[in-house]
Amino acid sequence: MVIGLVALFVALSGGATAAALITGAQIENNTVASPDMKNNSLGSKDIKNNSLRTQGVRDGTLLAKDFKAGQLPAGPTGPAGPLATAPIANFLAAGSGPTAS
Repeated sequence: MVIGLVALFVALSGGATAAALITGAQIENNTVASPDMKNNSLGSKDIKNNSLRTQGVRDGTLLAKDFKAGQLPAGPTGPAGPLATAPIANFLAAGSGPTAS
C-alpha cells in the first residue's frame, strides 16, 4: 500500500517537479522546437528583435498598426464630400469658423 502511494505521488508530481528544476539556462540554444511550445505561450517580450521573417508570420494575422508609417500603400481616394450650403459659407466667410495657421 505504501509503495503504491509513493508511486502515485511520484507519477502525479513528476511534471511539476521537472518544471521547477529545469531552467532556461539549462536548455541549449536551438534545442526547443515549435511542437515543444504550448500555443499562445510566447509573447513579444520573448521574441528577439529582427528574429521573425516572412515565413514565421501567418497570413492575415498582421494589422495596419503593426506597420510603420508609410509601409502600407494608401487606399483609393474616397468620394468628394457635399458642397457647403450658403449659411455655412457665409459663417466661414465672416471669420467665425476655424482659421488656418
